[in-house]
Amino acid sequence: MTKLGSGELIYVESWIGGRLPRAFRWRGRRHTVRQVEPGPSGAPQRESEQMDHQTYSLRTSSGLSCILVHDSRLGTWSMKQVLTRREGG
Repeated sequence: MTKLGSGELIYVESWIGGRLPRAFRWRGRRHTVRQVEPGPSGAPQRESEQMDHQTYSLRTSSGLSCILVHDSRLGTWSMKQVLTRREGG
């Protein structure tokens, strides 16, 4: 089963420290990042298979919890998954 938002491109509008999204557009709506949730190591999660893909778990001010993927090779951001309460805590 495909997860909600899986693979959909997003547009990052502003940045935290030039590296993490502060605000992004997805499906025509603007989302302001409230919290970047760290991975198990205390840093943003990285996918082990491809080091040019960084995975970030975010929570927005509107309550959206999601996982975004940054492809540093292509310079693109995409939605990996929208988390439900059960998945996102």
